[in-house]
Amino acid sequence: MLHFILGRAGSGKTTHVHTLLEDFVRAGRQDLILLVPEQYSFHSERAMLERLGEKDAGSVDVLSFSRLAHSVFRIFGGKSGRPIDDAGRAILMSLALDGVGDSLEVYARHRQSPAVISEMLGLGIELKQGAVAPAEMMAVSDGMQDCLLKKKTREIALVLSAYEALVANSFFDGQDELTNLYDTLLGHAFFAGKVVAIDAFRGFTGQELKIIERILAQAESVYITLCADSLYSQAGDTGVFAHTKRTANQIMELAKKQGVPVAKPLLLPEEGTPGKIAPGDARYKRDALTALEAGLYNPEAVAYEEATDAVTLTAAGDIISECEFVALTVKRLLREEGLRCRDIAVIARTAETYEAPLKSALKKCEVPVFIDKRQPVVTQPLIVLVRSAAEIAANGFSLDAVMRCLKTGLAGFAVEDVSMLENYALLWNINGNRWLRDWDAHPGGYGSELMEADKAVLKSLNILREQVTAPLSKLRGSFENAHGQSAAMAIFEYLKDIDAGQNLKNLAIALEDEGEPVLALEQERLWDDLMEVLDSVAAALKDKKLTAKRFRELFDLVIATRSLGSIPQGLDEITIGSAGRIRTASPKVVFVVGANEGVFPRTPVSSGILNDLERQALIDLGLKVADPAEFKIIEERFIAYTALCSA
Repeated sequence: MLHFILGRAGSGKTTHVHTLLEDFVRAGRQDLILLVPEQYSFHSERAMLERLGEKDAGSVDVLSFSRLAHSVFRIFGGKSGRPIDDAGRAILMSLALDGVGDSLEVYARHRQSPAVISEMLGLGIELKQGAVAPAEMMAVSDGMQDCLLKKKTREIALVLSAYEALVANSFFDGQDELTNLYDTLLGHAFFAGKVVAIDAFRGFTGQELKIIERILAQAESVYITLCADSLYSQAGDTGVFAHTKRTANQIMELAKKQGVPVAKPLLLPEEGTPGKIAPGDARYKRDALTALEAGLYNPEAVAYEEATDAVTLTAAGDIISECEFVALTVKRLLREEGLRCRDIAVIARTAETYEAPLKSALKKCEVPVFIDKRQPVVTQPLIVLVRSAAEIAANGFSLDAVMRCLKTGLAGFAVEDVSMLENYALLWNINGNRWLRDWDAHPGGYGSELMEADKAVLKSLNILREQVTAPLSKLRGSFENAHGQSAAMAIFEYLKDIDAGQNLKNLAIALEDEGEPVLALEQERLWDDLMEVLDSVAAALKDKKLTAKRFRELFDLVIATRSLGSIPQGLDEITIGSAGRIRTASPKVVFVVGANEGVFPRTPVSSGILNDLERQALIDLGLKVADPAEFKIIEERFIAYTALCSA
């Protein structure tokens, strides 16, 4: 039996599910599963532990889709292999585009541009999540009338088929995890006799819906919560819950396909239901917040006339003023209201826009903050060193590339020595093989007599020159007849030759001494990250012939995919996140920033390999690609609704 538990934000859906599972446990049931989003799993585990105690908490398995896959594979086995990361994906997509290049027309000219590689990878992920195989795309293209779309669809299918073949040859792709889980569940009744509750999802991918179909086919009972005020929508519905209702209809179709009856949906809050939340447990302690939730995107909203401080609207002249208002208000709440930092969240449509001004404003007010985002690594000293060395291996000794190597501080030369080398090289425009020959021109320039002191300077310069060029010349030689594995090893040997690992540790110590512990820790993490990249290069390219120039292109491509995650510095910090990604555990105060027209909610912009008309055409042909802009507008409204109802 399929049971829908519906309700608007804050109506008690999660509380109802937890109460339901608790009742099952008290009745002696132990075959219970609570399926939640990954970022919500810790909160759910803690909630069940508090309800059931240590003795009975094990009766409910709290799982995400990924953890569910691992649980099933532990029992029934699953595909194994070396997991591929973003570095390996970028390399193999580049190779796939190269491999089918002669068959491309639409994407032939730009097939090796980082943008096309990135967009092709993104589309591949999108199609996998929609459970669309390249062969299915190829088959659909046969019946197309639009000549350009037909070419694009066939070429996309061709590229993705080649890419998946390369991946399958050496790796296991975690993006196939749910597809493999579905295949396993076709032959094994993992959910037989179980009660499964699915909570806190805003929607489901095509892959996840296929897993839900297997759950419906096998489980005794399935309970699914959805943020909506009913199951059904009118034709052309563009209300805030239209996206959720569409999800409900998809699930009901799956239940019908499997012959599973659907119970009358439970709409919360409802008098007399087990999940009816007591007034003291309701999310909204203030009438104004209840009115806000009820009125959002409601054409029949009733104005709330009472005076209240539960909802504050503030206009700021610019983003700096906006962030200063947030910081000063936070400081007052901490000092006067007795709140903790962890009770407060700041939600932006895109957190990156607010990172710098918010951090600055909060720092002035001495408020600790954690911003959940990732930093690109391309400008980090270690990465600059390797990119510059690879450039020298590919193109020879240019003054600019040599200086970039030395100025990272990781090549083992003192600042004074680097400055002396740079001054001489600039004076005499030293490039190419002149770095490999003794320097004998006067350090002072033309027209000066060469004195003994000048000869001593030249001697010192030539010693430094040889120390700089020797490991780089060795690296250049290593790329003659190189392949993937030997190229990665050559870079590693170069780093060993200049003692880059120890030099990086020294840099981290210096940063720590200068009061930059986060930057210091980043340097240590970067070494591990670089080793993973080189490992991925070796695994993806193996014995494939590789010039220094091609290695540099692939290394730059891979580095563009790498980033470092933020490191929380304490347990009591304000959380800042993007509205589409953040999951809050009922904070007491929420600041929604950047609520400007076209920004939040965001006005969808058609971009990428497929435009909106092409997406709609593929959807009409039965392919589950991401929705075009008109549906994204509805989703954007729901994201805004969720953010405004999260306190």
